[in-house]
Amino acid sequence: MIFYDQDPQGGTPLAGRYFNTYSTRRLQRPTVIFPQHASEGLQRNKELSSPEALWSVPNLCGFSGLCGLAIKIFLPAVVEILSGFKRRILKRTGNRRAGAQRNPFMRLTSLKLESVEDLFLAELRDLYDAENQLIKALPKLAEAASAPALKLAFSQHLEETKGHVGRLDRVFRELDVKPSGETCEAMKGLVKESEEFIQAKGEPLVRDAGLIGAAQRVEHYEMAGYGTARTLAKRLGFQDIATTLQKTLEEEGEADRKLTAVAENEVNVRATASAP
Repeated sequence: MIFYDQDPQGGTPLAGRYFNTYSTRRLQRPTVIFPQHASEGLQRNKELSSPEALWSVPNLCGFSGLCGLAIKIFLPAVVEILSGFKRRILKRTGNRRAGAQRNPFMRLTSLKLESVEDLFLAELRDLYDAENQLIKALPKLAEAASAPALKLAFSQHLEETKGHVGRLDRVFRELDVKPSGETCEAMKGLVKESEEFIQAKGEPLVRDAGLIGAAQRVEHYEMAGYGTARTLAKRLGFQDIATTLQKTLEEEGEADRKLTAVAENEVNVRATASAP
């Protein structure tokens, strides 16, 4: 049904709140029906409600507008229902792409090595992330240790590790590349293993022996990494960088020897004596 908001002759309002089928726009202005125009409005409505008028172009435009409005209202609900079906299907079938858990020791993206330079940078970035993880872990190891000599060894190596990160920063500046881009998953695993000893209950000296073993695993991993990076630097002609990496490698070896001395001369002896 169509009403006209003004009398064509005098501009007098005929009815309030109309629906214009040509533009499918609702008129918001409330008006008043005047008796002298009511009969004309009713007659006009009858004409427009006839079967012929219903299929006229203006009414079809209005019908299309209503269809569009219905789609806009109900389409989100339909999409949500279909999404719910999809989630249930994936849960039941264990979709390998979306539902399977990622192996924590696998990279998010495959490592692309097209040259020895690529391998060298990957090794350096792995070491950089490993050292930064160790900076966060060493204070916890020092706090958990009960033997004073072990606390001191962890505290001293923390300062050394900060120096190692500084050296790697200088290496990256010299190479004009960013240090970020690699996550050392191996160090993540080693740190997690050390946290098991940190939280362990029981005899403190026995736990100290476990902390030394966990820390030496870290040192051996870093020694292998620095040794590889140093050798690659020599092969690529970066002699100054190779010398810097060699210095860090020697300090890692010295830290490992200190831990061995603490274990053999104090912690292991006392831990064995305190055993029931």
